[in-house]
Amino acid sequence: MSLNVLYCLTELKNPGGIERVTVEKLNAFAFDPDVCPIVVTTSQMNQNSFFQLEPSVRHFDLGLHMGSAIYGLGGVIKRLRFLKQVRDRLEKILIREKVDVCVFVARPDFLIFPFRKWRGVIVVESHFAIKSGRYLRRESSSFRKYLNIVSTYFSGVLRRRADAFVVLTKHDQSILSKKENNIYQIYNPAPSFRFLPSAKRKKVVVAVGRLTFQKGFGFLIDAWRRIADEFSDWSLEIWGEGELRETLQAQIDNANLSQSVFLRGKTDCIEEKLQSAEVFVLSSIFEGFPMVILEAMSVGLPVVSFDCETGPRELIKENGYLVEPENSIALAESIKKVLIAPEDARREMGRSSLVQVRTFAPSVIMLQWKTLFRELIEKKNR
Repeated sequence: MSLNVLYCLTELKNPGGIERVTVEKLNAFAFDPDVCPIVVTTSQMNQNSFFQLEPSVRHFDLGLHMGSAIYGLGGVIKRLRFLKQVRDRLEKILIREKVDVCVFVARPDFLIFPFRKWRGVIVVESHFAIKSGRYLRRESSSFRKYLNIVSTYFSGVLRRRADAFVVLTKHDQSILSKKENNIYQIYNPAPSFRFLPSAKRKKVVVAVGRLTFQKGFGFLIDAWRRIADEFSDWSLEIWGEGELRETLQAQIDNANLSQSVFLRGKTDCIEEKLQSAEVFVLSSIFEGFPMVILEAMSVGLPVVSFDCETGPRELIKENGYLVEPENSIALAESIKKVLIAPEDARREMGRSSLVQVRTFAPSVIMLQWKTLFRELIEKKNR
């Protein structure tokens, strides 16, 4: 029996990680004869998907837009009105397209208003670490901290309305499974990057991510400061953009690192940038499941990463080093270990990355999803 599976999320017009992973899943299902993939966006607003969907993936947009954020009672009313409209318009599509499984992508709030007639399987995908809110509160205003606390509470209430709440890491599964029985864990699939053995590697340490508090690039720049003189023929390249650009550039300038540390900005060719580097570093304060590590592994790079609470430790084995979080001294020492290693040793770590990444092959991951969908349908029909 063919499965009609619908993914629902806010939009696909931006080049974000959630958007890319969702499109990769939809496209993988497009070639599966047992699955008919559908995607519904709430606020695409007649724009094209940034990542190309296969022609057989049907895409519907609800034509809704929240507009700018409003706080206080007015904001709550506006948001509830938006969520009710999402429920009403989405339910019509679910019934018309005879959908078996509806997957809400990172939006448990879409379950505030239960469906009135549609009785299929509901799945919520979590794309964030369960405890990430406590890190966000470190950089937020008092009001934003309050909103994060309230949001965390209601997310717990709403995820219990789903037939399955799927997290990205075994760490989060172990926490939530202690009090809820609808928790499942499935990794994101690795990107379809190609490993090129003949790629010309430069003496570059590369990092990728938004220039924000979460990504911890201040720790990385400080770590580089400690070893820059010893490795004067190496450079550190940070790809990404964000609100901390001026702050990070000032840190680079004040440490006299402008000749070896470069904020490169955005790129549409991250595979190419990774292919030409020797080492990948992740300095995040917190992560859910860092796809960028999978990207680096897919092109055969050694990885040095902070051992933040979720994510990196489930990806890094013999292919790199885990470092005490927010410790720039320890980060510098681990980067140094990789740089002073003979080239053959770095290549061996890169080969370990290539072996490890097979665990996350799309064929493996999408079979897990399809198996889960069928189990949930069978359970619902008992």
